[in-house]
Amino acid sequence: MIRTLRKRYLLRFKGAGIFSNTVFVAVIFALMSALVVYRALGVTLFSAASEFVQIALLMSAATFVPIRLSYRVIQRQSLLIAVIISLATAGAVAFGLTLTVAHYYPWPIFPSLPWPPSEPHLVAMQVSLMTILVYSLVIQIAVSARRERMARRMNTSNRMKALQARIRPHFFFNTLNSVASLIRSDPESAEKAIEDLADVFRVVIRADRKLVSLAEEIEIAKQYLNIEKLRLGERLTVEWHTSEDALNAKVPSMTLQPLLENAVYHGIEPSMTGGVVTVDCSCEDERLHILVTNPVPELKSERHKGNKVALKNIQERLKRQFGGDVRINIRDTRERFNISIDAPLMHPRLAK
Repeated sequence: MIRTLRKRYLLRFKGAGIFSNTVFVAVIFALMSALVVYRALGVTLFSAASEFVQIALLMSAATFVPIRLSYRVIQRQSLLIAVIISLATAGAVAFGLTLTVAHYYPWPIFPSLPWPPSEPHLVAMQVSLMTILVYSLVIQIAVSARRERMARRMNTSNRMKALQARIRPHFFFNTLNSVASLIRSDPESAEKAIEDLADVFRVVIRADRKLVSLAEEIEIAKQYLNIEKLRLGERLTVEWHTSEDALNAKVPSMTLQPLLENAVYHGIEPSMTGGVVTVDCSCEDERLHILVTNPVPELKSERHKGNKVALKNIQERLKRQFGGDVRINIRDTRERFNISIDAPLMHPRLAK
């Protein structure tokens, strides 16, 4: 509990969020107060409610201004200290304002209210306590809402990292197997593959970043394909078709490489003659389109059937990043296997 109360930035007197909540709660309290005392005042419920609501609005604005002006000072404190400062400021402003109006404005402000009060300090204290109660509820709402948002972001971040972690070992193990297969048959190629693998490692180490450019994705994919090319030789051919605006688009890291890995594993490796893997990346109407196709071997072995874990993983990460505005289509014909991604185009300035 103490650790929770020490967390900063849970309470933010910035923007219209807390102020709108303050006005809402204050108006509710004003209406409840009018409902309780309108008979004692000898006025109609509508008159009492109208005047109490006006007072609530004025008091909300007057007490929120000093809190907003001291926002940066409050933010430097722990949550407990920030709450105490906020409540004390609101209560002191409400007390001082009520007392000042009672002393220097003795004529009736609102017809339904007995003014000036016979005991100004008592009335000022009541208004101050009511204001503190209002802000206590508002702060509780604000802190609870911010904790919920932080928890959702943390869960999303942890889920994305978990999905990322599931891709990495799969990628590394397959790459290391490719290198191992070359050590005895072609040591020079194996050495070149290890150098490429080191370059790939340097790129993948930075893959914790949430978003990367498609150009970076293509770079790591080409490094991976260089390693597979050493193992598969002329059986593997890759054709790239990319536009300049697509290269600058932002995508979750490790999006393209697993698609190419699937294309090589399921389309090229089982075939004795190999084939061509094509990658098309383009942009249209503020949408990013990625299409990866590979040949379908005539005979599919059980080992190369797969369970589509990588594709489901990519689909989940894209949907978590872009929401429901992502379409992933898989079309399997007798000759080609096609997987396409249609996602919103995110420019570098929007991805920061």
